[in-house]
Amino acid sequence: RRPSARDASSSSLLPSARRIARGRSSPAVRASGSPFDKLEIWDAERAECALAEGGTAVVSFGTTWCGPCAVLKPELEQLARAMDDVRAVADVVVAKLDAEEAPALASAHAVGAYPTTLWLREGAEVHRLEGSLPASALVQLTAMHLLDAEAEEFLRAEQPKWFAPTPLEPMEMASASRAAPGMLI
Repeated sequence: RRPSARDASSSSLLPSARRIARGRSSPAVRASGSPFDKLEIWDAERAECALAEGGTAVVSFGTTWCGPCAVLKPELEQLARAMDDVRAVADVVVAKLDAEEAPALASAHAVGAYPTTLWLREGAEVHRLEGSLPASALVQLTAMHLLDAEAEEFLRAEQPKWFAPTPLEPMEMASASRAAPGMLI
């Protein structure tokens, strides 16, 4: 018996195989490094197809010469691994795209600075970030903008480290800010 597209949605296939069978991914899409990396590196053709399909995705536009883009890449890889953990309840693709390989696409999405990361739900932009953030902030933004309550709860239970509170400023600064007005520190 030959497998059908209906068989592709069964739980016996890996998430990437299900996406390929549904036409949401192609074998030409490559991971960014080791087999454990879940970050997809899109070329212009793949990006146009994927964005036209209108799925749920986090897409980062960058360039090879951009320093902040290089800083963002490992953070995107961690985000992609976190999203892979919730594939059972949410299908969020995390991808990186070289804007110089797809200038028309970058222009269509009004990308004027690198890196620019877009959060897309059903193909529509719901959030935009110009610059880089740590993986925990990217995960929290993704949970806030792309995951439903069930998927966010699942992610919080499976990966609580992404949601641990972090201090906004050093303790010395926090106590200094509570000093009496006009007091020199």
